[in-house]
Amino acid sequence: VIQHFKKALELARKVGNKLLEGRSLRRIGSALIANLNTMDEGSRWLRESFRVCREIGDKVTEARVLESLGWYYNWKGEFNKAKDYLTRALTLAEEMKDNYTMISTLFMLTIVLAGNGEYNEAISTGQRGLQLAQEFDRVSEASWILNTLGWIYHDLSNIELAIKYN
Repeated sequence: VIQHFKKALELARKVGNKLLEGRSLRRIGSALIANLNTMDEGSRWLRESFRVCREIGDKVTEARVLESLGWYYNWKGEFNKAKDYLTRALTLAEEMKDNYTMISTLFMLTIVLAGNGEYNEAISTGQRGLQLAQEFDRVSEASWILNTLGWIYHDLSNIELAIKYN
């Protein structure tokens, strides 16, 4: 898929479409951070996307870049950095009332908090994301959060709630 995003990036630069350029850079970076061998390269693409988004005022993509960088730092085990990027993404998404980004960022923040052992905060964050996902009929995202809450309750040895959420 990266080859197609690179082609879109090439075309965006050729015609001077900064919006498409920033969004293509984000998609390349996000795809690259999904693989341990290309994570750091992916973060560089994301930072370039962030620069372009800031330059043109594309807050939607900016929030999603921050979310992806949060995921990157989670994979690196740098939970405080991950929380910082995800909190910044969430703030932007809330300002814009971008429900999808709010829900997906809350999902990722739930994982980061749980991974860092902050279970109470993770549960309340997950519950908030689940409520939004249900309110806006985002079934896929709701299922991600339900599964994550099940995992958290399993880690807390609350098998009844783990089964309920899963």
